[in-house]
Amino acid sequence: MKLKEVYDVVVVGAGNAGLCSAISAAQKGKRVLVIEKAPRIYRGGNSSLTMNFRFPHNNFEELLSLIDDGDRNLKIEEVLRESYMPYTKDDFLHDLRSTSDNQGDLDLQETLVDKSFETILWMANLGHKWTYKDFGNIFKRNIPLKIKGSGKSLQERNFNIAESLGVDIMYCTSLYDFVMVDNCVKELILTKDNGELFHLPANSLILALGGYEANPYFRQKFLGESWENVGIRGVPFNTGDWFFPAIKNNIQLYGDYSEVGCHATPQSSYLPDYLLPGENIKSQNQSRYQFNLGITINHDGKRFFDEGENMPNFLYAKVGRMINKQINNMAFQIFDRKTVGFLSQSYFSDENLFSSNSLRVMCEKFGINHRNLHDTIESYNRNCVDNVICDFSYLDGNKSVDCFGVPKSNWAQKIDTPPYYIAPVKAGVTFTYGGLKVRPDARVYRTNGECIDNMFACGEIMGGVHYGNYAGGTGLMLGAVFGRIAGENA
Repeated sequence: MKLKEVYDVVVVGAGNAGLCSAISAAQKGKRVLVIEKAPRIYRGGNSSLTMNFRFPHNNFEELLSLIDDGDRNLKIEEVLRESYMPYTKDDFLHDLRSTSDNQGDLDLQETLVDKSFETILWMANLGHKWTYKDFGNIFKRNIPLKIKGSGKSLQERNFNIAESLGVDIMYCTSLYDFVMVDNCVKELILTKDNGELFHLPANSLILALGGYEANPYFRQKFLGESWENVGIRGVPFNTGDWFFPAIKNNIQLYGDYSEVGCHATPQSSYLPDYLLPGENIKSQNQSRYQFNLGITINHDGKRFFDEGENMPNFLYAKVGRMINKQINNMAFQIFDRKTVGFLSQSYFSDENLFSSNSLRVMCEKFGINHRNLHDTIESYNRNCVDNVICDFSYLDGNKSVDCFGVPKSNWAQKIDTPPYYIAPVKAGVTFTYGGLKVRPDARVYRTNGECIDNMFACGEIMGGVHYGNYAGGTGLMLGAVFGRIAGENA
């Protein structure tokens, strides 16, 4: 593509966060260039593989206003209206704080909460619409809507909107470094996929190039050796290209760089090394998030976490980390005939759900210690309330403890009705929590405590929002909120 002589704003990264920042800046009349590492055919980033935005809402009508009139369904709305509960800003902030164990940058978290619904309305005015979730994916303290067409359509619309506003996009180009003079970025050093370096002037720079989850070296360095070869629940382009330029230019690293510093979820044992933009169905079919319907055991036949600690949407992002610590980095979700009918279609999609009337047969197939599993289930069943029928839409308080002392705090229902079902699972990393230190106005800090005059950041590159865990749907919302802020301020 032919570059303009000068751009007012250069955005690095074309995920949802980067495109929201580009759109926001272009709406201010600025000349905007987006630099994207992927080739055009694989554009979209991790945002193209997801579908949920978490935001507060005060009444059901606020949600309905986000749905196209042609997509409205009165029967579905009648069911949703009966179970509807408001989700206030206080609820949202509570969920952010509690899932992060009351850690994290409160200023960033409060900004995310305060600006989220107005950002949703901004997106709706741009042409984005929402639709109903499947009933099996609707829980209290959640959003019963998803972005229309999932992440693939979200990103297609974002690209179309940006290009209609005159935003230029350069593909197959990566950040190599940037040149600082005093407290400003003066130019970017970029590299094409053939290794050629070139310089680009920068009046304002927005970094939106994701985390480091697709970089085995950084995963091993920050998360630990067991993460070096783990599968990625996302694209292969988020390799932390910002890290060394940040160190070189005294930019402040921030957030959770510990062994718990990533969004890691239970996935099918067939999870590939990575996914590509637009593979929404493939991505969703790998997910194994209904561990609350049964129990999860390792090769020793022992449970190793509380499957009923909370709603899955507030627990799933740390379960992968616990799975990755087990023998062979594997675990097994176990269900019986009473609960298998509640499993989502994803469990049946890739011939990776196995059944038998005999748990011994299943143990032999997967190399599970049958004696321990027998003792685990026997003591677990013994401590369950007799004949309880669980309602998985809320925390029901039905508790059990197995012989190894591991509780299941909710939905403890006996596993005693064959056939039994086993889903082998492993961890998949979606994104990482450590990043750069960013102010609520999206400006980036240096190590001396000052903010860079013309550098901004948004999305998963922002450190300090998540610690050790994650509230489902927060990532897309974070990118949109701070993308919009970064674009306005740049």
